[in-house]
Amino acid sequence: MGYYISLGLDAVKLQAGRAMEAIESLKAYRSGSSFSDAGLQERIAKELARVESGEKTALEVLQGLFEDEDFECEVSDGFLCIESWQGEKSHNEDAFMAGLGHLFEPGGSSWGDGEQGERWEYRFHGGSYELGWAPTGLWVSREDRERVGTAFRQLQGPQEALEAVKAFLMRADVVVGHTDAA
Repeated sequence: MGYYISLGLDAVKLQAGRAMEAIESLKAYRSGSSFSDAGLQERIAKELARVESGEKTALEVLQGLFEDEDFECEVSDGFLCIESWQGEKSHNEDAFMAGLGHLFEPGGSSWGDGEQGERWEYRFHGGSYELGWAPTGLWVSREDRERVGTAFRQLQGPQEALEAVKAFLMRADVVVGHTDAA
């Protein structure tokens, strides 16, 4: 069946020299709708045999594994760059982010929106990652509208923490409304 989602990626990349380590991480990761099924594990084992025989490189195998999960990626400047995800329904994409999150270069992120309005984001720090859940909207009362607008405009500062908040808010569906409570 599957669960409808959309997935965005920004600057998600992995050093080409870490491709074998990434494949081994995927092999060891046991989560996701069919990620731990025998078929995928058999495919990884078969592809690793092709690497050992010299028929394929580890980087080619890793790129193929991503592409089989509806990711579009390319090799550029010594990195496997994960450009986009073209799927409609969830499958193993979350397991790829979590299973390889510790290997992605710092500064990248991946965010998703679920069919029931949930929103999540992976942030990659080079050696670690974090997963966060976010609301899809913000409610601002009439009385607070100007104060909140001023706060949003002040997020133009150079501080890294504020930039992260600003980036999130730019992707959020901001709802400005009012109440006529007596």
